[in-house]
Amino acid sequence: MMRLWKVFNYELKRNLRRKGYLFATFGIPVLAFVLGSIFPLLFGNAGPQNNPNEPFNVNIPSEFLRVVEHAGYVDETGLFTDPGELRTLFSRYDDEAAAQAALSAGEIDT
Repeated sequence: MMRLWKVFNYELKRNLRRKGYLFATFGIPVLAFVLGSIFPLLFGNAGPQNNPNEPFNVNIPSEFLRVVEHAGYVDETGLFTDPGELRTLFSRYDDEAAAQAALSAGEIDT
């Protein structure tokens, strides 16, 4: 056991004098902490924070509006229960079979 402590003590003293060891052991974690703290302060939130109680803000490309007059969707998540202002453009279907039937009947374009 005494030899183990001698080897440990020797290696520790030897490595504490090396700049690369000190940088890797202490510098990189400090650098990561500083960068991780500064970037959110400088740039704010990276993405939009959606409140589940508020409706989504949807931007529909104009190319889609030129081609599609009425579209249908199946909401398996339950997040898109009411299309709101887009009710004239979108119809909600409970399952894929109902949506396929509406597509075959020509009620929806896509």
